[in-house]
Amino acid sequence: MRFLKSFIIFAAALFCTHPALAEAGETFSMEDAVNFALKQNKSIDSAYSAAEAAESARKSARGAFGPSLSVQYNPSKRSKAPTYTGGIQGSKETYAMEARIDQPLFTGFSLLASYQKAALEGEQAEAQRRNTELSIIGSVQENFLTLLSAREMVRSAQDSLDRLNTQLTITRQFYEVGLRPRLDVLQAETDVASAEDALLQAQNNLDTQQARMNTLLNLPLEDNIQYVGALEFIPFSATLEDCLDRSYRLRPDVFIARKSVEISYKDKLSAASNFYPQIYGFVSAESQGDTWRAAGSSNQRTDYSAWNVGATVTWNLFEWGQSYYRTQQASHLISKVKADEEELLQQVAFEVKSNLLSVTEAAKRIKVAQRGLEQAQESFRMALARYEAQVGTNIDVLTAQASLTQAEASLTTAKADYLTSLSRLYISMGEASPSLRLASGNSPTDRIARPADYTPEPESYWPLTLPWTPYDYKTPGYTLYPAGQAPAAPIVYDTEASAGQMERAIRHIPPSDPTGENLTPKPTPEETQGQLPEPDLARP
Repeated sequence: MRFLKSFIIFAAALFCTHPALAEAGETFSMEDAVNFALKQNKSIDSAYSAAEAAESARKSARGAFGPSLSVQYNPSKRSKAPTYTGGIQGSKETYAMEARIDQPLFTGFSLLASYQKAALEGEQAEAQRRNTELSIIGSVQENFLTLLSAREMVRSAQDSLDRLNTQLTITRQFYEVGLRPRLDVLQAETDVASAEDALLQAQNNLDTQQARMNTLLNLPLEDNIQYVGALEFIPFSATLEDCLDRSYRLRPDVFIARKSVEISYKDKLSAASNFYPQIYGFVSAESQGDTWRAAGSSNQRTDYSAWNVGATVTWNLFEWGQSYYRTQQASHLISKVKADEEELLQQVAFEVKSNLLSVTEAAKRIKVAQRGLEQAQESFRMALARYEAQVGTNIDVLTAQASLTQAEASLTTAKADYLTSLSRLYISMGEASPSLRLASGNSPTDRIARPADYTPEPESYWPLTLPWTPYDYKTPGYTLYPAGQAPAAPIVYDTEASAGQMERAIRHIPPSDPTGENLTPKPTPEETQGQLPEPDLARP
């Protein structure tokens, strides 16, 4: 009984302190949901295991460069004992033992190619892990925004129902005193029933999206998790050239494609190794005898053991074209992966531009929908006032109310589409932003380079040190620094350089301002050309 009680207490403590479990009623922002999903999602565990497997494969390929030690023990028995010179009778049983060390000296570069290929595949696995993280981040963000949009739709449907109930009450009062016909009451009741139906559908959509979010976070469907947030406008001012440049440098799939080209060259080098001789050195020690000890016999008490040192050279001179066509196959595969890389870059460019256009379109729609909402609210107010003053009709009020509901839905949809497009744009650029407030491209002050010991803000997910070295751009007349390093003095990007050059070409701040405190970067006309306006989303 005491053991059972202790076990129950231990299990309860383990359950309550488990870091990956979410308590019922816990509050999640979008950033919290993303971080929680990255910890809980099984795809991340699979990607981590793949990366670890690739690292083990690299270490295994590295071990092929060293010597190998083998031991061989060979007992055998003959049908009859051998007879040696002088009539000496041998033994039917023979035992032999050998210890051997082999060292590859030259293998036609196959070992080197295999190791380099394994190292590249390890980098690919790490990039694939980050690609999986990006996919999960994008999925959680889109579903979270859909949840916020569904919540706004429920609120809008409830407001619409309240307005229609108020109108129904006024219409019934007018009907009871003989100021309005029965038809107006029936029309108002019909619209109330339609609004109740719309509210039920909106609430069901919200509940469904809540369950979907719980599924993405690997939580029980019945858990009442509070997902908090609002469809706020987040300005984005980066140009298409900036976005393309970042996507070519940061996207894991682009990195994987580049490594695939390098791997194909290693495959060709490995295939061509058969054209060269294979040279191995060896050292061995052997012993034999007529007992299991392999330590001589009664007829051979000495000289039963010996050691050897030597080399083995193997050169296949003719194999009916096997090596030649294997090399040709590798050459064709190089052309294939290069074509695949070019096609991927084209697809990346289209994806980035498409998402950027969607962001621009949604931002404009927000301004249009905001003006439409203001006009619809004023129209409903005037129609209701005219109806109460007996100078308007019930149809005018119901029409204005329907227009107001549609205007609210249009604004909610525009704001949700904008944030969804922004999330997709970040993902297509290879940047992770759990809160959609990533510093890159959102402010002209982001042109200021960060020092080497810079600590990213809490919402910045990507570490500053990438798993691969970004491609550097060379610009005449500027001081270049290796990737991941920064000079001691503050630096700023040259705003007149192209987007690619701007990423790596940097100059020192003037000596008059050594700390950079008085530096106020101003965007150039080229930077502000694609800047999106920030509408006022305060509800009237």
